[in-house]
Amino acid sequence: MASPFSKVRAPDRWTQIEKEFVHGAHWLHVVQHLTSVVLFNVNDACRDLNIRYVPKLAMTGKPDAVTRSLTVTCRNIVRTRVTVKLDPTGILLGENYICLDSEGAVTRLAHAMIDIVEKTWHSDGH
Repeated sequence: MASPFSKVRAPDRWTQIEKEFVHGAHWLHVVQHLTSVVLFNVNDACRDLNIRYVPKLAMTGKPDAVTRSLTVTCRNIVRTRVTVKLDPTGILLGENYICLDSEGAVTRLAHAMIDIVEKTWHSDGH
């Protein structure tokens, strides 16, 4: 059975955001903005899926903080919490560093976040 999250990974979903960040992110404030845009769009795409319990991503921490926490909730229960560290050229999601200072940064970041959501969703018994 195919994963329901394959619709979220579709390349046409991310083309508009990729046009805004063609060359990636080279400053910390751009990395923060790109992360929030991708986070919003992953949540929006998950809501469009035809699944019973929709997982939701949330970034906790102060707005200008370099270290934050990414939480995945399902049915209003925190299922996963991942440490996030931002720097001017990328983001560390748990143990995976995603380089955001080149082309394809949006896709790499989106797929990393979707991987976290999908892994949490599958571990929840789906």
